Amino acid sequence: MKNFKQTIMLMLVCALGFLASCSDEEDVFYYSFKSIEYTMEGDDGITTYYTPEEIYKTITNYSSEELKYSPGNIYAGHEEYYQFKCATPEGFNPTPGYVHVPLPNGLTPDGTVSVGSTMGEYTMDIMLTHAEADIWEEFDVPPMKKFSILRSLKIEKREFTYTATFERHPKGKDLVVTGKFISAKPISSIAEAIMEDIQ
Repeated sequence: MKNFKQTIMLMLVCALGFLASCSDEEDVFYYSFKSIEYTMEGDDGITTYYTPEEIYKTITNYSSEELKYSPGNIYAGHEEYYQFKCATPEGFNPTPGYVHVPLPNGLTPDGTVSVGSTMGEYTMDIMLTHAEADIWEEFDVPPMKKFSILRSLKIEKREFTYTATFERHPKGKDLVVTGKFISAKPISSIAEAIMEDIQ
């Protein structure tokens, strides 16, 4: 019986020693979103530009019947996206898919950045926010005609400076990250149908 009690005491002492050694190890921590502010700095702002004109589709009709043809998706390859860019601070690695922040939605009349209720993932990767738009049109192509579509897209690009604050858990100092929020999306298209006689 005495030996059994001594064994139990020895096991308790070993367990307490193990817990003490664990407490000396570096704490495991993570960051959660606390706040974000968007501002206009330097060359920030909203700009628009057109993609280079290109022939999207060409079809030649030799038959005596009219042909119905759809150019398909004129937005192909120009999806709407956003991205948070910055130099990654040491030790800061938000879990993908878990850190979400309010996204900016434009400028107010006085030139400040407005923030809406739309939330987006805080990531330094490019995030697609809308799939390609399915826009279809039909054209009548008479016989003995060469039919082409010359198209260009108008793209709106937004760039703002952001300052995001993340709280360290279970304890520690808040982390402040500054960088650029960049987004782009097609807002309109120019598509010109060209009919030419087959030579």
